[in-house]
Amino acid sequence: MCARLFVLDGPGYLFRAYHALPYLSNSKGVPTNTVLGMSTMLWKLFREERPDYFAVAWDPPGPTFRDEKFAAYKETRAATPDDLKRQIPLVMQVLAALRVPVLEVAGFEADDVLGTMVERARAHDVDVVLVTQDKDMLQLVGPRVTVLAPGAKAGEQVVYDADRVREKWGVGPEQIPDLLALMGDSIDNIPGVPGVGQKTAVKLIGQFGSVEGLYEHLSLVPGKLRETLAANRKQALLSRELATVSTRVPLPDDLEALRRVDPDWDKLRAVWTDLEL
Repeated sequence: MCARLFVLDGPGYLFRAYHALPYLSNSKGVPTNTVLGMSTMLWKLFREERPDYFAVAWDPPGPTFRDEKFAAYKETRAATPDDLKRQIPLVMQVLAALRVPVLEVAGFEADDVLGTMVERARAHDVDVVLVTQDKDMLQLVGPRVTVLAPGAKAGEQVVYDADRVREKWGVGPEQIPDLLALMGDSIDNIPGVPGVGQKTAVKLIGQFGSVEGLYEHLSLVPGKLRETLAANRKQALLSRELATVSTRVPLPDDLEALRRVDPDWDKLRAVWTDLEL
């Protein structure tokens, strides 16, 4: 069996852990539910999947290149709850005790770290598994690259290869940015084209292959839809740019630094004991 590199979407896992458990705190009033959820999910992942290499992608503070291109990017997202903010340093302590590398670079999102790791892995004899529930990341699926996402039922996992992506979304992995360019993405506040939903977007991409192909042959689109697409051409192209994952994050190219090792048990016990987990 070939060695496997797992790269986890840290912010996505963080929010998933936060919402998975009701509010908990230790006797000092320190909130702990996210730390417990994150620890449990990571431990389950390590136990069941046994990755050879592992890293966590993280969002750094401050704006990214997407904010510079589109000021309203992600502005519709609710503010991070205070009790979750208080737990982020504690989660980092757990990751450090687990000896899990955390990859974050100013100006880039965790998504771009995942994209760059996929690109870097091409030079190594490894299969890549991206652990995320973000549909944007499906654009990275391809030869030797899959996405491991939570399923509809508790404890269920779904593995996305190229065929599974087409089955779910009606387009190939490489066309996910084109799909989002037309239908938009309310989670990231990517505008898309007004009035164009997933069904219409899939039909257009199936016919023209890409957003660029669509606009090169816009005269073939009938009636009102053609007018709407023409009026929102700039917005569609911007949306595709926002939805496209960068593979140029300046990360060290050192696969061995990501090799799984045993946790620092003393530090791990100390964190969990202090939090009364």
